[in-house]
Amino acid sequence: MIILTLSGLVEADGTELISGFYTPDRPVEPTDGQIMVDEMPKDETGIRFNYYYDHVAQKVIIKYVQTIDEPTEIEKIKDNMARMESENALLKAQNTALSDRADFIEDCIAEMAQQVYQ
Repeated sequence: MIILTLSGLVEADGTELISGFYTPDRPVEPTDGQIMVDEMPKDETGIRFNYYYDHVAQKVIIKYVQTIDEPTEIEKIKDNMARMESENALLKAQNTALSDRADFIEDCIAEMAQQVYQ
């Protein structure tokens, strides 16, 4: 036996957010704003969710929280990886340009040394 405390926030589909629940150690009767159920559903996904009471089906259901604002860890990693790949390509191009410039300057110094020692 599980006692649910209802929030009073009923959605358009007839479900009501559960604001709390507990399992009493002795038989009790639910008070106003509370109901009694035999079991709670289990979540195996690890996704954020809330418990709701379905007044039509008279059972507890799970509704998953859709967060558009918060990227998941995987999305953050993918974004960082894409940014780092483009930054890596830029750094490689800069490194190649600096290496080519150093070779050019080395060749210039060698030519100037030949002119001086002729």
